[in-house]
Amino acid sequence: MMALRNHDNESVIVALDFIDTFILGQIIGVIGYGVCILATQIPNRTWLITAESMGCLIVGLQWFVLGAPILAIMNVAYAIVGMLGIAREKHKYGQALYFLSIPIVLCAVLMNWESVWQNYAVTLAACFFLSSRFCLGVLKVRGLAICSTSTWLVLNALSGSIPGVICNILYGSGHARQMAKLLRAKKNAAQNLAVQPL
Repeated sequence: MMALRNHDNESVIVALDFIDTFILGQIIGVIGYGVCILATQIPNRTWLITAESMGCLIVGLQWFVLGAPILAIMNVAYAIVGMLGIAREKHKYGQALYFLSIPIVLCAVLMNWESVWQNYAVTLAACFFLSSRFCLGVLKVRGLAICSTSTWLVLNALSGSIPGVICNILYGSGHARQMAKLLRAKKNAAQNLAVQPL
């Protein structure tokens, strides 16, 4: 009887530990996804990519806490690629350094290999992401980020990840709104230039 009671107590402790870990993971995830979503409002390319990379690191910590090291590695790889994307613009050997991101993301994708349709979706999203970090123009960065997050949106929807779907929608719509602002500003500038007297 005593042994049975001890076993029940241990089961309760394990369940509570799991709940604590799960709740901690969700809190970290909300912070990480929140940083990524807020990053879409930053107009400057360098700070935009820096903030998104920070968000990826925090989301990676979430997956580590939740016991999914492969997804953690994928997010850390995304953060590293973001920093290499900034180095490409800022440093003398940035372009050469950026090409290191190709094997980094390729390894992360291969480690994340699961089913056939997921493989292609993850690979496509990674290609869009790599391309977005290679671009120096913020409009192209945002356009390719929308393509990448749209692929993740389909993947998360088919996988049944509601938080992932919500994050992808908010992230994509944030970039879309900023793109629309930039395009309107460019159009207005062109119109003002056209009406100026010679």
